[in-house]
Amino acid sequence: MTHAINRRRLLTGAGAGAAALAFGAFWRPAEASAEPDSRPLQASYLTIDVACIGPTFAPIMAGALNADDGDLRGVSFSVEGHIYPGGTLPTGEEIDIDEHEDEVVGLWLCRGWLMVHPGRLEPAGVTHQEYLLGEVSTEHPSPADQLTSSGVEGGVETVRTVTGGTGRYRRRRGEVIQDVLGTNSTILNVLDMPAPNFRFHFFN
Repeated sequence: MTHAINRRRLLTGAGAGAAALAFGAFWRPAEASAEPDSRPLQASYLTIDVACIGPTFAPIMAGALNADDGDLRGVSFSVEGHIYPGGTLPTGEEIDIDEHEDEVVGLWLCRGWLMVHPGRLEPAGVTHQEYLLGEVSTEHPSPADQLTSSGVEGGVETVRTVTGGTGRYRRRRGEVIQDVLGTNSTILNVLDMPAPNFRFHFFN
């Protein structure tokens, strides 16, 4: 009952549909393209998979310029996810991530803003992401090995700027390519949509 009340309070009428479409564009698998592959020729120094955890998704819909008319500029959000070694998660829809709980190697944090309005659907938003590679707990809130990236997201494979790192990744720069693998078995708060899974390839 509380969830239903919160949903009505945050998203009403056309605003709910607009938000769902925006986040669908934000986190759907890339379509095939005739454009040349954007990946650099050198090998990735790190590949990780991420399962976005739906109950951690926290949008602030009150910031929208006009949600009822599909203008979601100003909506901010944060969300968390589990990090796994690259290749752990299969492609597909509503993957049961409980089957991979023993393979978690870190915590992914994402925060950002939507940029969607009726005149422009993509890029859907701009985000900053933290990749905490190691144990994250009350006793160890900040593992030694970390990376960060910044960039836009949308319904295509996206190239993001690696803004730095710590520990083994100290002074890392370059780029990270973000692919959408599909969705997992958790549900995004408010939107009632399956949460997405990603694969990240880091390059110098």
